[in-house]
Amino acid sequence: MRSAKRALAAVVAVVAVAGAAGCSSGQGDGKSDEGPVKVGAIPTPTADTDVPLPLDVYLPTREQEESIQRAKAVLVSTCMKRFGFTYPAEPVPDPVLAMIRSGGEGALAFRSESDAAQYGYHPKPGGGEGQAESGSGAATGGDRAVMELVLTGKSQEKVRPSERDTVAGKAVPEGGCVGEADAELADGAPAPDTGGSGDDLPEGAPKESLRTAAGNGPVNAVLALRGKAADLVTKDERFVGMIDGWKKCMKAAGYPLGSLSAAAEDPRWSESTTATQEEKNTAVADMRCRLEVNYLGIDQALDSAYQQRMIEENGEMLESVRSNTEARVKNAAALLGQG
Repeated sequence: MRSAKRALAAVVAVVAVAGAAGCSSGQGDGKSDEGPVKVGAIPTPTADTDVPLPLDVYLPTREQEESIQRAKAVLVSTCMKRFGFTYPAEPVPDPVLAMIRSGGEGALAFRSESDAAQYGYHPKPGGGEGQAESGSGAATGGDRAVMELVLTGKSQEKVRPSERDTVAGKAVPEGGCVGEADAELADGAPAPDTGGSGDDLPEGAPKESLRTAAGNGPVNAVLALRGKAADLVTKDERFVGMIDGWKKCMKAAGYPLGSLSAAAEDPRWSESTTATQEEKNTAVADMRCRLEVNYLGIDQALDSAYQQRMIEENGEMLESVRSNTEARVKNAAALLGQG
């Protein structure tokens, strides 16, 4: 199960980076604020589980993402070679999708009492944090700044290449080799209508941005809806009431704190690479209180219900997301000789 806080963190990480692609966040018909959702029986789990949420079915499966990333790695490596650089043709998992699938190890994540007693809010060794960013790697063969420009189309001075940006006598593609790879994989794939258009692109941006957005936009569109659902969860009176109960429980335990983040993200915890006894004690009380107020069950029920509302309001766009993923997988298979 992915808590609303952790889902929202995933959205912020990706949508902020992809905003330049020209796609705005998912927009439905304005019904999202129509009031609290109805939920059925609320479960009472005693441990965090990997229960899938409704919007998860619109994200690429692990197999689909692996195929796309393998093909992307080959395309990026081939492109870099044109400019005289050696770049490893090794697929790199999308860090946000990896976090969603693993459940993450963020400070706000629920953990067992034994883990809280041992690690506090610090990550468990080998917990999966610090995934490399998609498209990262060690290129060799020349000046680092030039390599960065060829790889991403960006430098410290520029947001995108201009007509003057040439390397080895060749024009750097929009978005660099990563952008070129994304565009090629998105060839023929529908760019989901997320409420944006070509008019949303920065002035002077090449039309190729629309093609690139067809590769970058779909996952971000789904994550934007996840974030919207998560925001509605935190405003729901049932969630607010549960958090109020958690505050009372924590105060009774000797930790008068105003929010989950105040407990988990206390600046003092970052002063040490390992958890102090005070941090461990706080984390144990936190997890006990979350269980007492059924944090996991209420969060799961509400997040699932609000995500279902997002699907009902954005069905057509989400189906185009599914079609986009299928088209990119088909392109990847053809490139890898599997089609």
